Amino acid sequence: MTAEPAGRVPRDLLLRHLSTWVPAALRQARRATFVQAYQGPPGATADAALRVVADHPELVTGRHLTVVTVTSSGAEADPTGLPAAVTAHLLPGGPELLPVAVTAAAAANAPLLCHLDLAGGPLPGPAVWRASTAGRPAELLVVGAASSAELRPVLTTAGFPLVSVVELVPGGGVGQVDGGTAYPVAFATGSGKRIEAFKEALWEVGPAGWGLRAADDPRATAVPGPKPDTAVAGQEPDHGLATLRDRLYAHLVECGSRTVAELRSFTVTGTVHRAADANRALAGMLAADQVRRRPADGRLAGDVEITPTAPAAGGRTPSTA
Repeated sequence: MTAEPAGRVPRDLLLRHLSTWVPAALRQARRATFVQAYQGPPGATADAALRVVADHPELVTGRHLTVVTVTSSGAEADPTGLPAAVTAHLLPGGPELLPVAVTAAAAANAPLLCHLDLAGGPLPGPAVWRASTAGRPAELLVVGAASSAELRPVLTTAGFPLVSVVELVPGGGVGQVDGGTAYPVAFATGSGKRIEAFKEALWEVGPAGWGLRAADDPRATAVPGPKPDTAVAGQEPDHGLATLRDRLYAHLVECGSRTVAELRSFTVTGTVHRAADANRALAGMLAADQVRRRPADGRLAGDVEITPTAPAAGGRTPSTA
């Protein structure tokens, strides 16, 4: 693992997510809590996160944001210069103390965002995951786990309805992965809009020379992170839509039919792709007669039902390149 994804991507992803979470949370309630916990040294990430949450016009009289930083590496988040509406606490320890942080911040029943940087270590115990669901609503961003295999089960068991687990993998382009160590990134929430926003942010901060793949499908084509929609005029951008079409078709064959909204949700939670990519993939599948829609005409809205066509003799209907 090179230092770039382990340092830049988690930081940039967290800061981008915070920039949308803070205003959304303070529009929903008068108080909200952000807890960030680090297994190893957070470097500049912890303090950068504190600066981002403090720089919002929503932090006005009558609104309050509590930030708790859990780290064993000393004072990594400087509370000086914060507005009165932000209270910052430093708690010595690691991610296993997240339940203590959530309780001390009185975070239950108000918007709560937890960020865990596991620095390649094992997953913490069930109490940590349960504590991360105390908010109303609750969101959780997890980076740097030793393995991605257990992330989805523990997050689902904790009570998060929507979970996306993606791996950053070394590789020069679509389908080119060099077998290096994968870097897991997971996000859990109850909001379809928030998980779509997470996936958009992940695609925007992905580093050059690295790709994305679904954690539960190591054979899936890796997708380059930066600027996937930059295309040569007249050509489809090479960001793995053929692989997505195959995944969607297999899902439809298994389920029989699904609405566009359901396929968008499956795309965001079960693949590396974004919700908007599902619409682009479905348009290609319809043009290739892989699937049919009902109603047959009009906009490809969320309530449009998609059904697979019969596969050709000898196997599944192939995707178009």
